[in-house]
Formats: sequence, structure tokens, C-alpha cells
Amino acid sequence: MSFSRSNSMAIRCNCGRFMDLFMLLSAIVAPFMACIICSLVRKVLITGDLNAGKSTFCNALLRRKVLPEDQQPCTAIFCEVLDARENAGIEEVHAVHKEMIYNRNDESTYDAYSLQELENIVIDNEQYMQCKVYVKDVRTIDESLLSNGVVDIALIDAPGLNSDTTKTTAIFARQEEIDVVVFVVSAANHFTQSAKEFIWAAAAEKAYIFIVVNGYDFIRDKERCQKMILDQVAGLSPRTHKEASELVHFVSSNVIPMAPSPPGGPSGGGGSGSGSGGGDDPGDDNGKGKDLDKVRDFEKLEQSLRRFVLEKRARSKLAPARTYLLNILNDVNTLATVNFEVAQSEYDRVTQELKELEPQILASKKARSEVDEQVVQNIEETCKDVYEHTRGQLNAAISYAGSTKYDIPYPGIFGAFGYADDLKDAILSHIADSVSSCEDYARAQTVKGVNAIKQLGLLHVGDEFQNLHFRPDVMFRRKKDALARQVDVPTEFADFVDLSTLMHSQEKFAGTGMALTVAGALVPRMLGMNSWVDHAITATRIIGNDNLRKLILPGIVVAAVAASAYILQQIPNSLPHRLAKKIEAQLTEIDYVHTNASRISGSVRTVLRMPADNLRVGLEHSVKDLNKKRDETVKVKGESERASKFFRKLVNESQVQKNMVEGVDLDSPPQQIPH
Repeated sequence: MSFSRSNSMAIRCNCGRFMDLFMLLSAIVAPFMACIICSLVRKVLITGDLNAGKSTFCNALLRRKVLPEDQQPCTAIFCEVLDARENAGIEEVHAVHKEMIYNRNDESTYDAYSLQELENIVIDNEQYMQCKVYVKDVRTIDESLLSNGVVDIALIDAPGLNSDTTKTTAIFARQEEIDVVVFVVSAANHFTQSAKEFIWAAAAEKAYIFIVVNGYDFIRDKERCQKMILDQVAGLSPRTHKEASELVHFVSSNVIPMAPSPPGGPSGGGGSGSGSGGGDDPGDDNGKGKDLDKVRDFEKLEQSLRRFVLEKRARSKLAPARTYLLNILNDVNTLATVNFEVAQSEYDRVTQELKELEPQILASKKARSEVDEQVVQNIEETCKDVYEHTRGQLNAAISYAGSTKYDIPYPGIFGAFGYADDLKDAILSHIADSVSSCEDYARAQTVKGVNAIKQLGLLHVGDEFQNLHFRPDVMFRRKKDALARQVDVPTEFADFVDLSTLMHSQEKFAGTGMALTVAGALVPRMLGMNSWVDHAITATRIIGNDNLRKLILPGIVVAAVAASAYILQQIPNSLPHRLAKKIEAQLTEIDYVHTNASRISGSVRTVLRMPADNLRVGLEHSVKDLNKKRDETVKVKGESERASKFFRKLVNESQVQKNMVEGVDLDSPPQQIPH
């Protein structure tokens, strides 16, 4: 027997609730049943089809016309006939109000009437629920049912069965306080559909039903009538059919002699007189003999009913109790079996579910650890790459700032300082552009990192992964060159002269000087001169010493002017290098490269941590959900195991109790308890 989880839970819940309610009702009814068994009151319910002669039969049992009789249905409510001794010896009718519990000592629960008014009360009554009819039975103890000296007997005359009353009467008949059900059936009509439905319902609680076939004297083919009715009884109540000789009787109630009715009492189609056999002609011996046979048949019925009610009290009292107990035990066994199957099915399901959960939990924990390590490694690698890239790019930009060609025209000596300021701005802008380039690179690497984490989240968490919307353009929205703009590099005269640049220029002309030297050495030889010394000596001799001294100062001036002109000419080449070195020195002093590299890589780390944290939370929730599911499954497994053991035990015990109850022989005499 297999169930889905939701169906299993629903069935288990419904069965459990029904079981609790059933046991509660049984616990309430069981003491009441014990009181009924021990009670000295026996209640006999007389019911049957419309116009079957129920009231006539009751009057015949009482030998008095107490209940109204008519060819038309005249009993509309239940009439319970009791011994007048229970009402201080007063014959009267107590009409019980609707929705009231009858209490003889509480007159607010009923209205008292005389017996003569009973007919008006029971016909088409809508005011009262039931009538308690107290009458005196003047017959001897051996003959009377009401005053038998053993137990108190009450006869309950029920309304005739139809579609409206069948269910109500059946419910009344199944009540535990009803000891015997006497069903009056018309010999001419047999069992109608209403009668069958009633007997089926009543037989579920009452093992035996006393059946009276009334109006038997009008049937010509009596054997055929008996066979047909007994066959119907066999199908409706097999136990009753088994003891048909005691429980099924064919009689004519209208031939029973009656005591005189009270003045103004009910009248009807029954017999009259107190022992003469009714209105038969005394001279008609043949008719009188037939009536005597009918009376003997009725007296046989009375004796069987007395035996069943009085002498076989074990059967009349304990048979309904045994039937009730067997029904209870059958229901308990059925409910326990269903609950056992549900509990066992639930136990098997959760056991299999636990086997599947354990590997999932281990895999989830392993995935959480591996993914966390992978995410941390990816973040560290991305941040390290961004940091190193930024550091390399900024170092290169600062180092080569002096060699970079800037599109700034040199205005001449008179605009040299303005030219220097423009160069500083250009160099700082160049460095700031490098920072922007590094930030763009960082954005691209961040996008890759975020996408990698998203893929891990979708792979390990699934659709439950919280996919945050990432906007790269929001990164680095602060001033990019704020730190570079704070660099203060004053322009000095020395910045316009860069010896390294001049030396670098002289190296460029070194090849030209050497060429002139070679030419100076070769040409004189080609012209017959031995060396430049010879030329110098020759020139000195020609000029003379005095003239040579006069030319030294002008020569120095000419050389100084030539050098100054050269230096001024080299300002566009030397000034960028000088300014770049000074800017580089200040940026190195404030650790500009490391600061920006840390800033950019730190921003990347901050952004990547958000999806990483979401992924960790998702993995943690996955592990927690699996652990919670396992704990709940373990709890359900324990509950199902305990429930399975309990209901298995209950099934076995209910079967044992059922066998014990079935083994009780109600017909055997009670065993004497040894002293």
C-alpha cells in the first residue's frame, strides 16, 4: 500500500482524528451500556408498516384498548406504555414536549392528559415528541408483561414506517436502551421496502428481531405465506431466521378478547369483552374452535416473548451488548489496520527519504566548502591581477611622462614659465588618464568575476540564487585625479637646464666631432701640414702674442653667448624631463601608485564580495534546509515507528477481544462461582 507524502499525511491525520473521536464516543457509551445491562427495566419497541396493526397488537398484549386503532394510520408519535405503579398508581398520559428531556417529577417537561385524550394527542401531532402512557395491568404475574414480578417492561408503540419515519424509527431502534424490537408485518403485504430498510438498519445493532405476522386469519394459502415471509426473514436477519420457531409468529391480534375500555376510551376494530372471544356467536362451535386456535397462537407468541424478555434475559440484554461490542471491536480492528498500514507506509517512505537525504547533505556541505574556496581564490586572483596591472601601468606612465610628446607649442623665452605650467598640467592629465585606463580594466575584470560567481550560484543553488543586478558604470565615480591634482611642483630656473639632456645632445654630436677631427688630421697631411699644432704655431706667429691676448675676452663672450643660445634652444627638450622627475619624486613620496592600485583593487574586492556573500548564504540555506528536512524526517520516522507498533498491537488485541466476545454462549446457564 503506497501513498504520496501529502496523501499519507492527510490519511494519517483523518484516521487519527476519527480514531480519537471513535474511542471517545465508545468510552462514553460503554458505561451507559453497562448501566443498561444491569438495569431491571426492559424496553420493547413495537414497529412495522403502516396499517400493519401495531396498536392492535399492543392492545392485545395489554388485553385492553389503550392505544387508538383505526383503518387509517393514527399513531404519529412514539407511545411508551408503562406500569401505572411507576406513576403512583395513576393512569394518565404524559405528553413530552419537543426538545425536552422527560422527567416525571418535573411537570414542565410534559403535559398530563387522561387516557381518553390519547387518541387526539397521537393523531397528526406536531406539539409533542413522545407520550408516556401509564396503565394498570390487572392480570396475574404469570400472564402480565408489565407487572411480571421480575423486571419492569415498557411497550413502545412506534409510528408506521414510511419514507419520512423509517430512518427516525431505525435510529430509535438502534439505541442501546431498546432491548427487544418487535416488528409487526402485514400477512397480506409481506415486507415492504421501508420494512426491509428498517430491519437491515436495526439488525446491525440488534442480533435478534421478534417478528409478528399480523392479520394471518385473512390469508387462505397460509403455508405459502409462511414460506415467503420466512425466506424474506432469512435474507434480512439470518440469526432471527435460525430461531424462527421462537422469534417469528403468525397471529391475528384482532381476535384476542379485551377488557372493557375506560369510559370514553379509545375504540376501534378490535374485539370486545373480557374473555368471551369477542362478538362470536356462542352457538357457532366451528367458528369458536377456530378463534381458540388463533388465541392459542397468540398466547404462544406471548410465551415466546416472555421467555425472550424474562427467562432469556441474557440473550435479550446481552445479545445487543455483544452485538455492540462486536461492532466496536470490528471498527477498532478496521481503524487500527488502516492506521497501521498508513503508519507503516509512512515509516517506509521516510526511511527511504533518509537514505536519499544523507548523501545530499554530504554533497551540499562539500559543495559549500569547495565553492567557497573557489570563490575566494577567484576574488584574490582577480584583485591581484587588477593591483599588478594598475601598478605597472601607473609606474610606466609616471616613468615615461618626461619622454611623452605633448601637443603644447613652445612660445619662446618670454612664455617659458607659462609653458612650464602647461607641461605640468599635461603630465598630470597623462597620469590621470592612465588611472582611468586602469579603472576601465578593473571594471572589465569585475564583470568577469561577477559572471563567474553567478554561474557557480546557478550551478549549485539553482533558481533560488539571488541574482543581483550589477552596474559596472557605478564603480569609480569619484574624482579620478584628485590625488594627482594635489601635487604642487613650482617652476624654477634650474628646471630649464637639464644637464643630462645636454649631455645626451653632446653624445649625438660626438660622431660629428670625431669626423671633424679625422678631417683635420687628414686634410693637412694631404696639403702637406704635419699637424694642427703646426697650424696653431703658425697662426700665433702671424697674429702675434699681443693681438692674441686681446682676442681671449671676446672669444669667451662669444662662447658664453653661443652656450646660452644653445641652452635656450634646448628648453622644450629639457623642461619636460625636469618637471617629470619632480612630479615623480612627489608621487613616490606620497606612494601614489600603491594607493591607487590598492583603491582600485579594493573596489573590485568590495563588488565581488556581494555576489560571493549571496552565494554563501544560498549554499548555507541549502545545507540548513536539508538538515531541517532530515530532522523532520527523523522525527516523523520515530512517530511512524511508534504508531506502527501501537496499531499492530491494537489490531492483535482487538482480534483477541473479538474472539473472546464471540465465544460467549448466551444460551448456556451461568456458571456457579465456587466459594
